[in-house]
Amino acid sequence: MEVGLGYSERTDEKAALEEALSQAVQTSGMPSFFFLFITPQYSPHRILEALRGAFPLAKILGCSAEGVVVGRRLLSRGIALLALALPGLRAFTVFPPFEESDSYALGELVGREVRRTSREEGTLVILPDPALEVPLFLQGLYNVLGPRFLYLGGGTGVFRFTEQGVNLGPVSVGVFEGIVFSSAADHGWSPTRELLVVTKTRGREVVEIDGIPPFEAYRERVGEFSREDLPRVGTLYPLGFPSIFGDFLIRDPAYCASNGAMGFVGASIPEGAVGYLMRGEKESLLAAAARVSQKAI
Repeated sequence: MEVGLGYSERTDEKAALEEALSQAVQTSGMPSFFFLFITPQYSPHRILEALRGAFPLAKILGCSAEGVVVGRRLLSRGIALLALALPGLRAFTVFPPFEESDSYALGELVGREVRRTSREEGTLVILPDPALEVPLFLQGLYNVLGPRFLYLGGGTGVFRFTEQGVNLGPVSVGVFEGIVFSSAADHGWSPTRELLVVTKTRGREVVEIDGIPPFEAYRERVGEFSREDLPRVGTLYPLGFPSIFGDFLIRDPAYCASNGAMGFVGASIPEGAVGYLMRGEKESLLAAAARVSQKAI
């Protein structure tokens, strides 16, 4: 397999895509699949339009994020493109329209769609909407597909996209066959001394932390910032809840609802949970990315 990596920090979408694409394709040759990651300053529609114009037959999977790691750099503004070229690689994307709120049922729906067009084993790369209840989604997906698939993925920003368009459903999935993936997990956050208790929840949203509105409790620990900046600040200062394995389950604050409740990326937080404010420095996050890369090799 030939893999090419390219990135750009240019401000114009078309110029940035052209620069990243030139770097990636120079190494990969003619690609059949692209992973595309962008920061929020760019229009995903313009980036996607330019990429599809250059390679109309290629499959695409990607998302926006508050930062993009390239090599040993963390780009707060930029795009990164990973091009895959492999004879025999079979890849396709799944992006089911789904209007209900049942994450388990959505997982089963995606599983049936994958099974309809797939062979018996492969790798799924999953990019969920921040509001999706990921554990329930994975349970439904696993119920249909079982252990013969490797499941990879992570939280996204506001946008998720495939070659078909932007935000076409609550989850975008890339399916790969004829290629072997290995996986590892790690994070670069460390706990501060700021302990907190989730004192009230409603559904998947947190209503109170330490007996007061969650945004107020969170801002007391982090410092002054606006509600609009919560997704950005939440990636730097997530909450961490100790697991039975001696590690931390990381939950990023994602949004504040109109009623004052706070939603978190990926999963609900149970009432009564005790956790810490976590801190991630640029160096520790990059070091974690390096560690996890070595583990996966």
